[in-house]
Amino acid sequence: MVQAVLGYEAGAQAEVRISGARASFIGQLLRLLGDTRLLFLFDSTGTTITDKSRNARVLTWSKAVQTFDIPPVPLGYGTAVVFDGVDEEGDIPDAANLSFGDGVVDEPFSIVALVNTDQITAIASILAKATFTTGSTAREWVFTQNGDGTWSFVVYDESANANIAVTDTAALTVGAWTLLVGTYDGTGANTGLRIYKDAVQTSDSRGSSGTYVAMENTTALVRLAFEQGASGTIRFWDGRIALVALCAKELTVDEVWNIKEWVNSWFGLSL
Repeated sequence: MVQAVLGYEAGAQAEVRISGARASFIGQLLRLLGDTRLLFLFDSTGTTITDKSRNARVLTWSKAVQTFDIPPVPLGYGTAVVFDGVDEEGDIPDAANLSFGDGVVDEPFSIVALVNTDQITAIASILAKATFTTGSTAREWVFTQNGDGTWSFVVYDESANANIAVTDTAALTVGAWTLLVGTYDGTGANTGLRIYKDAVQTSDSRGSSGTYVAMENTTALVRLAFEQGASGTIRFWDGRIALVALCAKELTVDEVWNIKEWVNSWFGLSL
């Protein structure tokens, strides 16, 4: 009986320590991200999950996440969602502060994602606020893997049918966890876009199409692990995602490095 009680107390103390560490991890991320618009850690079951920012936005899964082809799996002290690349995804309702342009000027913002891909031969979306429906496109920003395994951060000027983009010239590694960060300074030029892989700025290429002025506030939803295409849902992520965040600032290289260190600690990685 004494051993059982002692075991219970030890277990309870461990739970308290883990709960405190989790609160510290979230607090540090929020401090580094600043004005956080989204912060999702995938540590609950069901058909919805609430983000950790003060906005408390609700993401709705395509089905209860524990009924995905492969249920969520532990990753260090955290959890990773396993996406099948076919029909498993999440939707976040439109909101004004998920847009970062008014058609005249842009404001800075950054995206953070901890991902592990199972394939690098098809386009696969990580996080996007864009609808590519024929005749009624509503495009703002996308964070996506390209068909050759490289990945891009693209922002769109919908009314001008224009965009600016930055792409990593090196492909992601199948089966490897990678912390991807895209930052934008809001200047309206592709030189204001930067991308980081595991806190190191990548050897990247920049591009543009049309005459870009600024993003516009459209009605597009924010979509996790897929995009809305011309005739239906497309570009499903095939692999794992353990964290996504969106903030209204251009993260500095030091902030990106600190985020990586906290991610390593919580998820048991050595990026």
